[in-house]
Amino acid sequence: MAGRITVDTAGKVAIGFLDDKGDTDAAAPAGNGTGVVYTFASDTPAVATVAQDATNPLVGDVTGLTEGTANISATILNTDGSPVSEPDGVTPFAVAPLAITVGAGLAVS
Repeated sequence: MAGRITVDTAGKVAIGFLDDKGDTDAAAPAGNGTGVVYTFASDTPAVATVAQDATNPLVGDVTGLTEGTANISATILNTDGSPVSEPDGVTPFAVAPLAITVGAGLAVS
């Protein structure tokens, strides 16, 4: 299973999941049974910041601060802080980062 981040026109990013056949409606990983925590980060917070959406933990709200580019990343951990594993139980689950561009008027794309 793979994770990916997508961005919409309202400056929101969302974590989505792909199964081994490439289907985009795969369920989120269950973790180890203690619960799962999703976090978002920007590698260039001077350009854009990202905060978890108040109503959906799989969504991050991006705020453009100045023109430029930033990579938005997401991590998925068990509530005990250990990494969530792929179905093999060994490989840490990874979410591919997303490069965004903040343009004039602070539009995020």
